[in-house]
Amino acid sequence: MKQIIIGTAGHIDHGKTSIVKSLTGLNTDVQKNEIERGMTIDLGFAFMSNDITIIDVPGHEKFIRNMVAGVNSIDIALLVIAADDGIMPQTKEHLDILSYLNIPYGIVVLNKVDLIDDKDWMNLIEQDIKKFLKNTFMQNSPVIKVSAKNNFGIEELKKNINLISKQNFNKPDRGFFRLPVDRSFSLKGYGTIVTGSVSSGEMSVGTNIKILPIDLSSKIRSMQTHRKEVKKIQIGERVAINLSNIDKNNIKRGSEIVENGYVENSQIFIAEITLNNKIQRFIKNNQRLRIHINTKEVLGRVQLINNLKKISPGQTHKVVIRLEKKIPLIIDDLFIIRFYSPQETIGGGKVFITIPLNEKKLYFKNLTKISLIADNERLKYLIGLYKDDPKTISKWKKIWSMSFLRLKEIFNKLDLIYFGTNEDNYISLRSEIKSQQNEYLNYLSENLKKNKNIKYLSKAEIFKNLNYNESLFNYITLRLVEKNKIKIKNGKITLSNYQITLSPIDEQNLKKLHSIIKSYNFSPPEIKILSKEMSIDSKKIIDLLYILLDKGLVVRISNDIWINNDNIQELKNKIILKFKKNKEFTVSDIKNMAGISRKYAIPILEFFDKENFTFRLNNFRKLK
Repeated sequence: MKQIIIGTAGHIDHGKTSIVKSLTGLNTDVQKNEIERGMTIDLGFAFMSNDITIIDVPGHEKFIRNMVAGVNSIDIALLVIAADDGIMPQTKEHLDILSYLNIPYGIVVLNKVDLIDDKDWMNLIEQDIKKFLKNTFMQNSPVIKVSAKNNFGIEELKKNINLISKQNFNKPDRGFFRLPVDRSFSLKGYGTIVTGSVSSGEMSVGTNIKILPIDLSSKIRSMQTHRKEVKKIQIGERVAINLSNIDKNNIKRGSEIVENGYVENSQIFIAEITLNNKIQRFIKNNQRLRIHINTKEVLGRVQLINNLKKISPGQTHKVVIRLEKKIPLIIDDLFIIRFYSPQETIGGGKVFITIPLNEKKLYFKNLTKISLIADNERLKYLIGLYKDDPKTISKWKKIWSMSFLRLKEIFNKLDLIYFGTNEDNYISLRSEIKSQQNEYLNYLSENLKKNKNIKYLSKAEIFKNLNYNESLFNYITLRLVEKNKIKIKNGKITLSNYQITLSPIDEQNLKKLHSIIKSYNFSPPEIKILSKEMSIDSKKIIDLLYILLDKGLVVRISNDIWINNDNIQELKNKIILKFKKNKEFTVSDIKNMAGISRKYAIPILEFFDKENFTFRLNNFRKLK
């Protein structure tokens, strides 16, 4: 049987710790001040069997933060109610907390029945409990009468615990290891030990892990579950982990042990919160609240959205929560909200979407749309939100805090395109890629129409104006080339089959420019000299040069060296004739052959290398 974690709940002095002792034989009040004061202050832990752990939580209202830390991961709640007291304030508050945390099963333990001889009183208490639990997750839970003092009913309670423990709990597993820490201490000869309940994934001894929010790395030296050494642990199990090279002062309750690559600290998130319909107050914009999430408590302010003025009792709304410090958060984390002062549990919530601090503008710009999407549409929406700056799979593992195998199950239901490196693909929605291809073509078309004398736009200019990330831009460019929608020449891009119509003056200038370039043979002047010689600005000269290039009349050796194509072909033929028998040649050989200086000989040879006509071997070159 898999491990089951049970947590107590209920008002102070109703006998939670005594019930645990009757079930396990262990007194969980071990701290000196707990023993002296006769009350549970912090969490206590005991084992009912090899498969069942019981977490005993404090019932006093001052220690609700400890109670929430204890019950956040339980499978079964034991709601303890004293027969002589009945339902009390913390009975109600604890049940609300259990409900907000989606605890699946519960058992009502009606304790101290040995103190009640009046059957009418007992019937009244039972009716109160039935009414109290109506429309809650515990409305059909068994009510077991016990006396922890004389062990009456304890066997019946054990029987019900074992019966429920056989249920299929199906905890949501995000596919990576995560352990919210509820205790941290040091043992002589071992070092730092942390304990907690595994909320996701599995982990083995010897594995490197990350400690958040302090962002320290460590290694798992050893592990115990139910006081037995184990090599591997998995979701749903209680565990004590011995960490390497970590000072216990650097890790405490509220810290998290996580597998590398899946969780990042967050400070701002969109949440869906529900206010208890029994409270007398409401939440207003920018109100300071206490957020209890996993095993930690953190202060934060709530930002109401969609022009909402307040959230009233019983209402559910999407809000933005800004925490006062960074903590590890993931999508769908459940939390409890309490007023800052006076401290009162007022509702619960769920992390809807975490907001990366460096991308706040993008999320806040789309806040209204995000608040309206359904749970099962969130991932698709976020992929679309990043349409101009797609993220890699490794980045999505962090954004969504989920292993690739589980992400892939969701990805397979979406119409996605994968591109980039095989090791870490980018992903985008097929519909967005199609739209961006049209946007790319429209940009080309409109700008070519505006500049009727040019046939090409520079790749750099298109990239800058479309504002896509580089990988996306390169992918779309490649796809459009493959579809024969565009063509590329020397870093310039145009629409396939696009032709320009030159004015008579431009035709005349084109012929003149070509004639000048031919006349200079292998030593053409720089563009600024050509501009001066033709009395045309440099940009216009470049446009005309690209037209000549497209016509196959010139060759672009470098940005400033353009040579007549026939001359280049003639030089190639001379080189082949002279050096075809596997002979090596130098820059000086080309200088002499073409009658040019090193200023031109070196760029020409580098051009030949790029064209795979020649290749360099130390200080020599050979024909390919």
